[in-house]
Amino acid sequence: MGDVIEYNSPLDYSVVFSLDINEAAYLKVRRENQICKDISTGAVAEGTPGTALFSEVLFAELMRLQKYGVIQNNRDSLEVFLLQEIDKMKNVSGCKDIDLVYYNEEEGAYYLIGPDMANCCSLVDSSRMFLPLVKIKSIGVRALKIGKNRFYLQGVKSDDAYTLFDLNGSVLQQGWVRSGIIQTPMLPAILKIQEKVIMLK
Repeated sequence: MGDVIEYNSPLDYSVVFSLDINEAAYLKVRRENQICKDISTGAVAEGTPGTALFSEVLFAELMRLQKYGVIQNNRDSLEVFLLQEIDKMKNVSGCKDIDLVYYNEEEGAYYLIGPDMANCCSLVDSSRMFLPLVKIKSIGVRALKIGKNRFYLQGVKSDDAYTLFDLNGSVLQQGWVRSGIIQTPMLPAILKIQEKVIMLK
C-alpha cells in the first residue's frame, strides 16, 4: 500500500488516520480494536474503548499538522473552520459524535446508509476522556468569578473580541468584552481571547 500513508493518532492510539496520496486530500479515520456485531439487527460495537471522541482527535490532529506546516491554512482560520464543520458533522451523524459521517467541502457533511455503512458508533471510555480540543495555556489573562456564570477578566483591553466554546468545541457565544466583564451561558466553558485560551468553571 505504497500510495496510502497510515498512522495512529498520538492523542488516542486507537484512532488511525489513512491518507490516500492518489486522491488529493482524501482522508479516512477509523478506530482499531473495535468491530460491529449483529449488523442485520442493529449494529453494536465491541472491543477496546478509545480515550477520545473522533471529533476531538480530528481537531487536535489537523491543528497539529498545521503547526508542522503540513496544512498551509492560517491557524486561526483553520481553527474556526474546523469548529464550524465538526459541528455540522455532529448534526448529521447517527451517533453522539461524528462517527459514520462523510464530508467534503463541496457537499459538506452527509450521512450515508447502505451496505458500505455497516459500521457502529464507536466505543469511548468517557472516564478517560479529556479536552484535547485546545491546549489550556498559562496566560496573563485571569478570570475572576463574580457571580453565577459571570466573570471579571484581568489583563484584557476594553472591546477585546472573545469566543466561548463548550467542552465539545461548539461555539456558545461571541462578542466583545465590556468593562472587563463577560457572562457565559453555561459552565464549564472555554474562553478564547487575545489568541489565548482559558478554562472557565
